[in-house]
Amino acid sequence: MNTQKLESNLVEVNALEPWPEPVDGGLLLDDLRRTLTRFVVLPQWGAEALALWTLHTYAFELREVSAYVGIESPEKRCGKTTLVAALSELVNRPEVAANISPPAFFRVIEETRPTLLIDEADTLLPGNDALRGILNSGYKRRTSYVVRVNSQGSRAEGPMGLARFSCWCPKLVSTIGSLPETLADRCIVVRMHRKTASERCERLRDLNGERLRRCCLRFVADRAAEIAGARAEIPAGLNDRAGDIWEPLLVLADLAGGEWPKWAREAAVGLSGGSQENGPIGSLLLDMVVAVCNDGGGADVQPGDGGEVGGDGQPSLERTQEGAGDFGGLAGGSPGVTGGWTGGLTGGVTGGVGGGWAAPDLSALAFVAVSRYVS
Repeated sequence: MNTQKLESNLVEVNALEPWPEPVDGGLLLDDLRRTLTRFVVLPQWGAEALALWTLHTYAFELREVSAYVGIESPEKRCGKTTLVAALSELVNRPEVAANISPPAFFRVIEETRPTLLIDEADTLLPGNDALRGILNSGYKRRTSYVVRVNSQGSRAEGPMGLARFSCWCPKLVSTIGSLPETLADRCIVVRMHRKTASERCERLRDLNGERLRRCCLRFVADRAAEIAGARAEIPAGLNDRAGDIWEPLLVLADLAGGEWPKWAREAAVGLSGGSQENGPIGSLLLDMVVAVCNDGGGADVQPGDGGEVGGDGQPSLERTQEGAGDFGGLAGGSPGVTGGWTGGLTGGVTGGVGGGWAAPDLSALAFVAVSRYVS
């Protein structure tokens, strides 16, 4: 990565002069967080994550991964559009789009290297498989491109007129309801709710983010080589993809110093560490196992129950080992995991009660299922 060329590009494309004096990264992130919370009520760790992501939009070209942000809400009037409007005054080269076609999507990225703020994705993404596919592939530099037939000007390459267009840039996608699962898995997901009567924030009327934008430019220009070469310590609670997405933000937090390295890792674990627990696979699996236990007349295996299930919601070790029976390989991680688990789900669980599984067998299977698939 040619950091000198990037520093030149930062000034040229933004048409903004960097702040004339060196910038304290910790104070800059504090200002970004404070600005966002003036106008929007955010969930725990949402302001920290968005402040870091805002700074990342000025530095993404120094890294191999560009973090996505997903904004979800259960219904309208939860502040998503206000948040997008506030961020459009703070991020690097904002491009706000509530309706964008796949060709326009990759052309605007190729030409302007923006921060793409997609609002109302609940009306844009359903049925738009081409755009969803581009979004899914667009968070890593090496795979973030599309190939299209293009006969316009010098971009055409080869006898068939094929051209390659980048679709790599920071992106925020806002939606009512949940993002598509494959897209959410690539996002730092911030879930917003309507503010209560006791929660107060200012109306967004005349936010001018020029000073903060210039400060972001200066901080990134001064620390470009460090940002490009740093490797952050990833919290243990993140899976591999979440670690990839959070690393560029953690690098910025480490360089900013103060409390930000700690806050960034707490935000990463708080927002992305339990990414499986609300997933449809984990929820369906848990519901299915509990239903089988109940329908079979066995123990009512519920997390947190007392009785034969421990107070922490797990069967006692003695009961687990005793009841595991033929499923002992599951708990031990032996080669029997694949065959036993598949058989249990496809055949044993659906018809296994009639086959004579005892309640301890089912409680052991529930324990294994929850421990493996529901974090």
